[in-house]
Amino acid sequence: MIAFVKGELVAVEEDKVIIEAGGIRYNIFVSPSTCSKLPMEGREVKLHTYMNVKEDLMQLYGGQMWDSQARKTMAAAKNFTPRFCAV
Repeated sequence: MIAFVKGELVAVEEDKVIIEAGGIRYNIFVSPSTCSKLPMEGREVKLHTYMNVKEDLMQLYGGQMWDSQARKTMAAAKNFTPRFCAV
């Protein structure tokens, strides 16, 4: 599990961001609420993450502040989407 990603904000798209940390670029799905709170591209950012693993895909979802209860709620969701990342 990846608890958080801290690095340079490379790109912001409609429902995801790309963060470069340690030479690796992470594609992280985020909510519109999280997108609106991010710094400008090129600045350092830290997103807490939840890794959604299924048979045919792995996705990272990010938010700015999550606690262990929020992670449990996300893990229990069957149809996980960036809406869950509103915090």
